[in-house]
Amino acid sequence: MLDLSVLAQRRDGPLGIAVSGGGDSVALLLLLREWAQSTDLTIATVDHGLRTESADEAAWVAALCKKLNLPHCTVKWARPAEISGNLAEQARDARRQLLADWIVTEGGNTVCLGHTQDDVAETFLMRLSRGSGLDGLSAMRAVSQRDGVTWLRPMLQAGRQDLREYLRSMGQTWVDDPTNEDDNYARARTRKALRVLQDLDIDPAKIAQTAQRLESSRDVLSAETAQLARRCIHQTHYGELILSRLAFEQAAHVLQERLLRVVIAYFGGVAHTPRQQAVRRLHDCVMSGGATTLAGVQMRGDGGKCHFFREPAAVSPAITPQPAAIIWDHRWIISPLRADWHVAALGAAGLSQCDTRPKGLRAVVAETLPAVWNGGSLVATPVLKPRDDITFRQKRL
Repeated sequence: MLDLSVLAQRRDGPLGIAVSGGGDSVALLLLLREWAQSTDLTIATVDHGLRTESADEAAWVAALCKKLNLPHCTVKWARPAEISGNLAEQARDARRQLLADWIVTEGGNTVCLGHTQDDVAETFLMRLSRGSGLDGLSAMRAVSQRDGVTWLRPMLQAGRQDLREYLRSMGQTWVDDPTNEDDNYARARTRKALRVLQDLDIDPAKIAQTAQRLESSRDVLSAETAQLARRCIHQTHYGELILSRLAFEQAAHVLQERLLRVVIAYFGGVAHTPRQQAVRRLHDCVMSGGATTLAGVQMRGDGGKCHFFREPAAVSPAITPQPAAIIWDHRWIISPLRADWHVAALGAAGLSQCDTRPKGLRAVVAETLPAVWNGGSLVATPVLKPRDDITFRQKRL
């Protein structure tokens, strides 16, 4: 039931497992425990606090891990008092970030997730209902990288019912999430629709197979998009991406739009880039050499070039040092740091503490640079105030 080729992609350190208490993740836990041998396992449960039962479910997982003699941690979401937009999507993004932070503190960098063949099929249908294109309809990746963490999904070939039968054979119970049968949730409605589709011989395995074929096509386009990026984008030392319009305009339209999505995702660290209509407006603006802001990214035309940089209001908040290198604003890797320092945007206050600013580096761009602070005093920042004992490294596009 586990894809061993996926598990072979794990990196050094303890292997993290995200376990909610549901049947899929509990099966993942038991299967990985059988497989692990000398591999250290560590388990986390995310408590979003969105349901009254969530704390009890986390405690149930903790008790199971204690019984299995495995370390467990419950991480809680400090949910904002007011949330606008899609709550489920924000909770999902928060879960990913909480798990990433947790595995780093555990000294690891790989987390296993319990997605199954059924999840692939359900996601396909949900995105089909929204008119998604190739990226949305493609199968979720078995191996992915984000924010310095490797995410593994070793059960994408396994069906949910097969996993339930495995648990029953092991005498192991699990916790059913009541929202899985609540028609107020799109995924619950989709699961019920899947049962109807099976009467037409359209089952999760066939849908997942289609999604996997689309994934292969997506990978080809992604490779071509990466080649286009190398031809037409220059990545500066101060966090700006500069696009050559001449090289961009020579590419196929589908690759142009894909590259713009890559740029947006690079700055925002988002798994789901803006909708097609918004990307098309951005594309039109690039072609005309105008100016716009989208998803925390600003774009300014300048003759034959377009400058992309972080929107100042969208940069990550201040963070305190971690035992290992920290990732700030999704794209800057900073190390080492003292315990009494913190990292935040340079801002106008930091820029005023820098002696010089290179020609061509606009203040609005400089103010979004990462800065190491000791209280209100600037310790270091890339380009403007570097220090030999502090490393600022950008992720590559």
